[in-house]
Amino acid sequence: MRGYSIETKNIHQKIQLVREAVPVLQDDKTGHGYTYVSEESILSRIKGVMQKLNISVVPSVVPGTWRFEPFTYVKKKLDKAGNQIEEVVREFLFTAEMVYTWINNDDPNDNYPVVWPAGDNHSSMAQAMGSALTYSNRYFLLKFFNVATSADDPDALLRNINAGAVDEAALKEMIAQIDAAFKQIPAEDKERRSAVAVAITPIIQNDTGKKSANYMTLKTLEAAAEVFAAVQRILGE
Repeated sequence: MRGYSIETKNIHQKIQLVREAVPVLQDDKTGHGYTYVSEESILSRIKGVMQKLNISVVPSVVPGTWRFEPFTYVKKKLDKAGNQIEEVVREFLFTAEMVYTWINNDDPNDNYPVVWPAGDNHSSMAQAMGSALTYSNRYFLLKFFNVATSADDPDALLRNINAGAVDEAALKEMIAQIDAAFKQIPAEDKERRSAVAVAITPIIQNDTGKKSANYMTLKTLEAAAEVFAAVQRILGE
């Protein structure tokens, strides 16, 4: 894939370039007793890379999955006299199933939908829904791109990432996606399974130095993304 122009890269290859461009973010917000990376920080870093690569993500809610449910729990607190009392809290729990669809703007037919949950509770129905969608979006971007977060020393974490600490986890995830995609081809469909082997063998050989169709032996994310794209292409034929 090296040397290809952005326009010739498929959606999976472009997504991998985002992963490589944004390996770590520093926690910049505090709330509810913990620190976290704000949605603004995530979007400001990731969105710029997405624009350069000419990709978009379209979030949508799966029809029929919206749920608002009354949510009641007992909260213990101290009154002015220092006595412990119990307060019944009544809130609304919002849940939904989201689909984030990555789109290659150079070829809109080249897209990749990802299912992701959303959920949160609040005394206001509107705020329960708003918080759920915000959390869903924030954590989807962080986890999908394998972005590491650090409250103390992001530079030290970045050094570990460059040494392969986080890349190894991302490679395993990509290989798992290849395996899941390949297993969608029935065992009796020997023609398409053979077509996959023919397509991915040179990619794996270039990556590992051994002529093989065993994608479990892949060593780099770049090659894994290329293998995944090849399997997906044959699945769609």
